[in-house]
Formats: sequence, C-alpha cells, structure tokens
Amino acid sequence: MKGLPEVPAASQNAEWVAFKKAMKPGDRIVRYMSNKDSWEHLAGEAGIALMRSGCIVKTMTTMVN
Repeated sequence: MKGLPEVPAASQNAEWVAFKKAMKPGDRIVRYMSNKDSWEHLAGEAGIALMRSGCIVKTMTTMVN
C-alpha cells in the first residue's frame, strides 16, 4: 500500500526495534493473550513477551479491544 512504512512492525517499528535490542542469548519470545472474558468485556489484550530464565522481562502489546 502506498504511504505505509515498509518495516516489519509498521506503526510499532520503534517499539519492535527496542524489544529486539533487549534480547540476550538464551531469551525467547512467546505470545500471550488475555482470557475470553476480558475480550467479551472489551478489555482484551494480546502481544508478545520476552522471557529470560522463566521470567518476563519485556512485553509488547500488539492488539487490544
């Protein structure tokens, strides 16, 4: 599409770059999503989390309602 930035995360590209920069060897990225009830009550959230040694060290929200 014309006028859109040609980057992987589009409008969240700066956040994505910072997210990737925080990664260290051995880290992993996992997806998360709040429960069905939260989506039904217009309070849902989904995104990705950076995990290190079993702990969440950073998150990036990719969808809300």
